[in-house]
Amino acid sequence: MTLQTPPRLSGTNLERAADHNQRVTLHAIRLGGSLTRIDLARITGLTGPAIANITRRLLQEGMIEEAGQRRGGRGQPPTKLVVRADACYSIGVNIDRDHITIVLVDFLAQILARKSLEISFALPDDVRDLFRRSVRVMLKSAKVDPAKLVGIGVARPDDLALVAMPGRPAAYAAWDGIDMATLFDKPLSLPVFVENDAAAAAMGEMQLGFGQNYSSFFYI
Repeated sequence: MTLQTPPRLSGTNLERAADHNQRVTLHAIRLGGSLTRIDLARITGLTGPAIANITRRLLQEGMIEEAGQRRGGRGQPPTKLVVRADACYSIGVNIDRDHITIVLVDFLAQILARKSLEISFALPDDVRDLFRRSVRVMLKSAKVDPAKLVGIGVARPDDLALVAMPGRPAAYAAWDGIDMATLFDKPLSLPVFVENDAAAAAMGEMQLGFGQNYSSFFYI
């Protein structure tokens, strides 16, 4: 994959920026698919020694792995680096006014298992019940160790309890002030991150879709 907008991945050589630079480097590898340390220095603007330290840390943490060498140049061929799909896993939940969808994804955002329920105006209890019935089955079918799960991401429309729509039941007001974390506290105990569904879709497009190739875009 060609990286068309390297400035968006720029790191910093300032002190106390290790976490930022590690995220930038990891994101560059994710976008590039297979990059050498020389590629990473060019793309991020970080120094060679900084890239060497960051990639060593990412290798030790199991986030990336070496994947052969690039042939064709002079001297010792540089080693290519790729993101490890099995480094960690997460669960995504989409709550909408006509369906609930749950997905299990790996570190490359590849969907390993999916469960969907077509339901109009799902209530919090509907979401909780589907999640608790499905998550263990999904983990088992994908052969994923629950210990490697890092979090649950929830995408839902704003003002679920307040928007006026034809056929909206009075019970839909149950969404008002609901603590999303309580819907997903069993059978797992994981951090829960909640985002507006349109914003979540735009971020997904930026990270994994056509948005990778642009410094700014509209998501409609």
